[in-house]
Amino acid sequence: MTVVASATTNGSLWRWINIGLCLAGVLVFGGILLYLQSLPRDFEARAQPFIIDEIDASLAPDSAMSKLVQLGGGDLALSSDRVEALRENLAASTRNFITLVVEAFCTQDCRTQEIIKTKLLQAYESIQSRLKPGFDALRGMVEAKYHAVFDELRRDIKIFLGANLIVLGVALILALGHGRAARHLAPISVVMTLATLLTTSWYVFGQNWVLTIIYSDYFGWSYLVFLVVVCLLLADIGLNRARVISRFLNTLSDLFHLDLIWLPC
Repeated sequence: MTVVASATTNGSLWRWINIGLCLAGVLVFGGILLYLQSLPRDFEARAQPFIIDEIDASLAPDSAMSKLVQLGGGDLALSSDRVEALRENLAASTRNFITLVVEAFCTQDCRTQEIIKTKLLQAYESIQSRLKPGFDALRGMVEAKYHAVFDELRRDIKIFLGANLIVLGVALILALGHGRAARHLAPISVVMTLATLLTTSWYVFGQNWVLTIIYSDYFGWSYLVFLVVVCLLLADIGLNRARVISRFLNTLSDLFHLDLIWLPC
């Protein structure tokens, strides 16, 4: 039996589902955006592990290690095991130095800063590489990279949160004011809920992989295109009686052999 997805078919149920999902998304994205604006230091502290990972990757200890071996030429005669051990030592020492630089940079207490600076000097001396720059130069490199990564990350997250907040806000208005289009709006509400869950998992559980996804240029542009498409579909629902999205959903229904039909409303 074919189910006609019109305003009279379970419209009330889907309307309340849309309202609930969109309202949850608005609260999540709006709340986290407010948190980002009102508690920047707390956000910075939560983001530090991710920022340290990015700085560590940018210093490329593997590249430095290969240059070190090249300088020695055949006289070094290092075995592959020895090279790997040196590489791991260099990576660990560099990571320790980066972590201490970030800790010193973000610590306000003067006495604590002095303690960290002593550890920082020791960490610098433990970096076994003839290619390492001077202490101040290396520290400056880490601090500059920290600023660059943090500023870009904060900008990307604000854009991500703001764009989703706007889209879900529009979807919520349509859910409240266009009850006849409830079934047409449902797929958009469900898909946008995935972004809500993704953001919630970072805020509640501190999942750095979420920041990695948002920080990715590829994801940023791809998600922007996705949101533009969603906005066009929302405009179709609000201004064009859902003609375009009805045709699109019917095409998907035929493709997957579903007994569902969407009609303009």
